[in-house]
Amino acid sequence: MRRMSSLIEQAAEAMAPLLNVPYAVLGHSLGALIGYELVVHLRQAGQAEPFLLIASGARGPHIPDPFPPLHHLPQDEFIRGMQERYGGIPEEILAEPDLVALLVPPLQADLELFETYRYTPGEPLGCPIATFGGRDDHRVGEDQYRSWQEVTTGPVNMTMFPGGHFFIQQQGPAVALATAQACERALAGA
Repeated sequence: MRRMSSLIEQAAEAMAPLLNVPYAVLGHSLGALIGYELVVHLRQAGQAEPFLLIASGARGPHIPDPFPPLHHLPQDEFIRGMQERYGGIPEEILAEPDLVALLVPPLQADLELFETYRYTPGEPLGCPIATFGGRDDHRVGEDQYRSWQEVTTGPVNMTMFPGGHFFIQQQGPAVALATAQACERALAGA
């Protein structure tokens, strides 16, 4: 998938039969934007909003990406740019050319989806939003996590973790606990 609209339509269609119970949406980085757009799409289709949207590792959807695109670069430049900007590709994988050759095309597609995303202003969501971030993430800062308040009338609660953009990999148990706590708070407030 290289365009948000195609991804959202297919995801919404697949989820529609499952939305007869309270649900939450969690996404990290590009997944946070996908989660937001999915909630907007489902609401426009007449579905109930989730009781909580968890946006991890991402600025608010209305904040443009300040970095130049990478998705179109040749493989070596693309990998170098990805590592400088995000980190997260283990050295063990980078040392294996066959693995790199398998990894790069889907990564470039994901990044194209992210880099071509354009926010469309609309009615704010009504659900609460929990934001998770890495204290050392040089791409997304606390002000950008707070910016999610501009796309909802519900409360926004921010939780910061040790680590960079992929803090979610190193802080798995803490992120799982924070997710459970955020869900409990949202359900108690509903």
